[in-house]
Order: sequence, then C-alpha cells, then structure tokens
Amino acid sequence: MYIILPTIWISMFLVFLKLQKQLNFELLQLPSGEQQKEVIMKHPIIGKSIRNKLVDHHLLSSPFSIIIIVNQTCSFCLTELEELIHENQNYQLPIFNVISIENGNEVNDTTGKYDLFQKDVTQLQAKQETLAQLEVHDFPTLLLVDHNGIVLGEFGWYIGVFHQYNFILKGGEGNVE
Repeated sequence: MYIILPTIWISMFLVFLKLQKQLNFELLQLPSGEQQKEVIMKHPIIGKSIRNKLVDHHLLSSPFSIIIIVNQTCSFCLTELEELIHENQNYQLPIFNVISIENGNEVNDTTGKYDLFQKDVTQLQAKQETLAQLEVHDFPTLLLVDHNGIVLGEFGWYIGVFHQYNFILKGGEGNVE
C-alpha cells in the first residue's frame, strides 16, 4: 500500500509532463499574432467579373448593385430576400434575385415563391454549373457588384452588403474583409 500510492502519483506526474510537452509543441505550431493578421480569407469570386455570367451587362446601369443568389430548396432564402428588400429602402440599390436551376430545368416555384417581390427585384436564373464555376455553394449568397460587374464583396448576411456599400461611399478602397 505504501508503494502503490507513490507509484500512482509519480505515474500521473509523468503523464502530466508528457501532455504538457505535447501541448507546448502544438502551441508552437500555431501561427503567431503577426502571421494571423496577414492571412485574410476572401472568396475567390471577389474581384472577378460576373457580367454575362449571372447578370447581363445592360442590367448593370447603377454604380452599385446587389445580387442575391438563392436555391429552389433553400428554406430561409425567402426570408433573407424580404430582409434585404426592407434594408434596401434606405439605399435604393438595384437588387437581382438569381435563382439556381438544376440541369437546365426551368424553375417551377418562381411564379409562386418569388413573384411577390417582382416589383422590388429583377429575377434571373443561373445554372448550377455556372454557380459551381464561380464557387458559389452556400445559399443565399449576397454579392455587391459595381457597374462593370466586378464583385466587390461576398456576404452571408444582408447587413454585410450595406456595410461594404457605406465603406465605398466614404472613400474606401473596396474590400473590408
């Protein structure tokens, strides 16, 4: 009994030292604070032109436009579109609702689901292959584009679009990510 208790304590202490050494090694593998500031994650579509891929060039007459890309099966895309339209009342930017279609099939629920917003948005369709080439996989995806069709920002929530728009109006250079 007198030997078992010290043996357990010594074994636990050695295990603790080994785990501490492993933790210190893993912490050294993490990038330092300076290196983390240099890593900026941005979507590959930012800075690319989507003119004639998602939106025809003659539709981009405004200096800035918002494109919301939705999927037929997206359960909260309609709510996101409603919030976007409500927030856009202050800005009056043109909104394009791009609906993903599967393998060239026409969208069946366009007339029922999104017709309520026809006066507020321009409805367009895009094939899933086109969206895959642009690396758009999450729905809804919001894009802020300029009059040349260059994507200035890609956002998952509508507030981000207007934050980017305010930044550009105040003389910013574009991406705030």
